[in-house]
Amino acid sequence: MALYSIFGLNFLSGILKAFRNIRAFVFIDGATEVTKIVRKNTGDEISSILGQWNNYVKLDGHSDYSFSFESLLGSIRDISPNNLYLLVIGDARNNYRSVEGELLNEINEKFEKIYWLNPEKKEYWSTGDSIVNYFEPICESIEEVRNLNQLKIFVEKISKKLV
Repeated sequence: MALYSIFGLNFLSGILKAFRNIRAFVFIDGATEVTKIVRKNTGDEISSILGQWNNYVKLDGHSDYSFSFESLLGSIRDISPNNLYLLVIGDARNNYRSVEGELLNEINEKFEKIYWLNPEKKEYWSTGDSIVNYFEPICESIEEVRNLNQLKIFVEKISKKLV
């Protein structure tokens, strides 16, 4: 996931520059808002964010989607769920940690639509410590996005749905 982070953060930067009402969070084992840092990105800030990755560690530095989503929900509790979309860019590897059904229900209730971009090859999803299968029922779509062509296909796909 670390190598994909540069790609994901640059994509996120473009989204933040295009849409003012979007907030951005990075997560490892918790969620940290990075909207201002990523929005003003001129290129060097992405390297800066990655260079300060330890600042975003909340517990032990190993992916924990449960704690990350709980942390995210706590950060956005004051936001009305009307037209609230979530875009997750991550591999869904959870270090063999569990995800509670109640948390999935909370996420599903809070967000109108959830889109997940997974940098792993689809054939590896739901193997080993991957928990992508837990999120499939609540996601509008989960897409393999490992390169610009796949990203273009994803953007075209959701553009049709959002119009």
